[in-house]
Amino acid sequence: MTNSITIDPQRLALIGMDVAWPGGDGLDDFEQVIFEGVRPVRPVDGGPRPTQLADWLEKATRRAWKDSGLEDAAPHKVAVLYAVDDPQAARLLLSMRLGQITELVDYSTEANPLPAALDRAAVLLAQGAADAVVVAMAARSGEQPGVPVMSELAGMGFDRDVHGWWPGAAAGALVLLPYGRALREGRRIYAVLLGLATAAGRGESDPSLVVVPPALADVRACCRQALEQAGAEPQEIGYLEMFGCGQDAIDGAEIAGLCQSYQPAGPDLRCAFGSAQANLGYLSTAAGLFGLIRTALCLYGRTLPVVPGWSAPKLPALWRNSPFYAPAQSSAWFTRLDGRGRLAGLNAIGRSGSFAHLILSEVPPQDSNRQPERTNRALLRGGFLLFPLVGADLDGLLEELDDLRAALTYATDLAGMAAEWHAAAHDDPNLPFGVAIVGHSVEELQREVELARKALPGAFEKQCEWQTPLGSCFSSSPAGRTGQVAFVYPGAFNSYPWMGKDLFRLFPWLHARSVGQTVDVGQVIRERDLYPRSLTAPSKEEQAAQEAQLLSSPVAMLTSGSSLAIVFTHILQEGFNIRPAAAFGYSLGENSMMFATGMWQTGDAIAAALQASPLFHNRLAGPQNAIRAAWGLPAAAQGSAEPPLWNNFLVMAPVDAVRAQVEHEPRVYITHINTPKQVVIGGDPLACQRVVAALHCPSLRAPFDYALHCSAMASEMDALTDLHDWPLECSPEMRMYTAASYQPMQLEPCTSQRAVVAEQIAHMLCSPLDFPRLVRQVYQDGARVFIEVGAGGNCARWISESLKGEPHLALSINRRGTDDYHSLVRLLAKLHSHRVAMDLSSLYQPVEERVSL
Repeated sequence: MTNSITIDPQRLALIGMDVAWPGGDGLDDFEQVIFEGVRPVRPVDGGPRPTQLADWLEKATRRAWKDSGLEDAAPHKVAVLYAVDDPQAARLLLSMRLGQITELVDYSTEANPLPAALDRAAVLLAQGAADAVVVAMAARSGEQPGVPVMSELAGMGFDRDVHGWWPGAAAGALVLLPYGRALREGRRIYAVLLGLATAAGRGESDPSLVVVPPALADVRACCRQALEQAGAEPQEIGYLEMFGCGQDAIDGAEIAGLCQSYQPAGPDLRCAFGSAQANLGYLSTAAGLFGLIRTALCLYGRTLPVVPGWSAPKLPALWRNSPFYAPAQSSAWFTRLDGRGRLAGLNAIGRSGSFAHLILSEVPPQDSNRQPERTNRALLRGGFLLFPLVGADLDGLLEELDDLRAALTYATDLAGMAAEWHAAAHDDPNLPFGVAIVGHSVEELQREVELARKALPGAFEKQCEWQTPLGSCFSSSPAGRTGQVAFVYPGAFNSYPWMGKDLFRLFPWLHARSVGQTVDVGQVIRERDLYPRSLTAPSKEEQAAQEAQLLSSPVAMLTSGSSLAIVFTHILQEGFNIRPAAAFGYSLGENSMMFATGMWQTGDAIAAALQASPLFHNRLAGPQNAIRAAWGLPAAAQGSAEPPLWNNFLVMAPVDAVRAQVEHEPRVYITHINTPKQVVIGGDPLACQRVVAALHCPSLRAPFDYALHCSAMASEMDALTDLHDWPLECSPEMRMYTAASYQPMQLEPCTSQRAVVAEQIAHMLCSPLDFPRLVRQVYQDGARVFIEVGAGGNCARWISESLKGEPHLALSINRRGTDDYHSLVRLLAKLHSHRVAMDLSSLYQPVEERVSL
């Protein structure tokens, strides 16, 4: 028999929460564990004693209350609902200052404590018997008769290699308010409870049985009722927090019930899944609370977390045609802005086969403007610390290094120390020299300081740069003091799987920044291509196939590359106040430049036009019918599997030598000049190979075979012009260059000028690209610092080769093989060493916020 709790869709808002467990302490730690996919720590000596659990519970409850913001404006009536195997917990909770506690109820003997407590909370808040409700629980698991305990570190219980549990222990608490009141008062809302249905199982609670399988009919009925109560369809649920305890009989019932309840009409991996027990260990009937906190963090942080240690699902036949996938890595959770927002489901399994299904949402989009700005301390807590030192000369820098070395000897708060050094550097922005020291630990930082002390005298004497493999650096000729900053937008075909996956977590305001540019960030950024979905952990061969599939889609490469270039631009300009005086792009990077600078803002219309245009489907890519026509060949038959018509080769040879050989091949073209000694040729594959052979030089076939920058595609000039004819929305704040003229564009928001811009970009794409010429023009106009804002670092490397011998700095914000956070900190360190004007305060926590609770 199932029961659905009557909850107004705007009744229960989760406004505060906290967690404590053996491997960490606090909500920030838990968020980091979830995102990084950390697996649980086995409790020492059988786990914490009951009194320790009670202490954890008291700490978590106190911090959850403070997190709610009710500490200074406490409501008159507070209900405290708890579950923990220690009577001392009640005394501790009663002694806390949570307002006037009018109800203190122990749910430890309930078959399924979380839904029972939420049921009571809904009633109390609806009747006005409580102004706020605190739900607090603690649990530890040990050996139970007939229940296997994993001897090796377990992952999620649904994994095919997990057949038992990993003992866990944790304490957590959350605070609930009526949704309307929370919204009126401007409280930060982690999640909203929209639906809850429960099944009592056998109707009796046997404490000797930690958990037994729920009935399949109960699972299906609870899922259906909770969804109906929330007014939601199964396909709207983007994340499902599962119980996943590891006991095969229980897992089988849960898997079967969920797959049947969320079954799509056809295979469509639309719903990610995970389990708090994969991070904390098996938590018995209290797992529901920790799953609720985990789900709320996913909704609030707009994150789909990795499933730690995942290989493949057990009972694979049950998953056939299900909508579920296990994220191979954590990434942003995107949803359409014109929908109802992110929705998640949650299972709670208790004793005696009891079961509950919950539906939660983020704050609905129509109310999001009444919420405080979403925060995420991931950037502050990344652990890769930047100490920016400044000085007037060598002696001043050495003195700063000596002071830092002395301070590190007794360091207890590295983040606080880094903030102090930043504040000191910020107070002297005009000092000519800067040293950046980076590291994760006292030992690393001490080593970097010693390396700097030894290297700086020689760097001054030789007038050169110094840098360590870790990223500490110094320049005796800071480029930021002698010239301007230019943003460089790489070409369109550089995206790779999982690129930029951390950015929206590090900078949560990026979600709001996309409002007005697109209603579907995930579609524009091509999340399904960038962040592949699968029910099994991909093998190396499958990962290679995923990347090959991305490379084979020029539209996906175009839109994802441009979208991430926009994101990188926002981070540098709005996150760190780096103000470029110039911008230019490599090939289709000019499109990215137009979007990133705000000149074009109709993102959805442009993406739709690109998708509908035959240009990158069958004219310049695929069968390449435009090239066939230029060569007098018949158009390819639909569905034909002919050999490639066109190849691109990267040739390591002087431009003049390549040009001399290409003259002998009518179907080979110089398409890109990357550096004076690196050229791209494209055309007939055999003819290209003859050119390479004649040059006797190193070469590399490009991973894509699209045709651009040559006379063979001249027939597409009008189509390219139409594709780039969009309103110019603003006047530029910087010089924006085009390779159509190798001069700054004339950009004014008027009808006639938009047509000129469209023609310029089309002309640029149909003509050979001389990148060194473009670089030298921007350099001649005053740029000395070049920041590549896109995938990889090709443009930065080509710029350095093109400006060899000239004072400059060229670097990239993204490096494949390095996560977004470390790449960003290293970039900022380098910019500091070159004294580029910027604001680094986003990396540092204000002193008043570092005070522990």
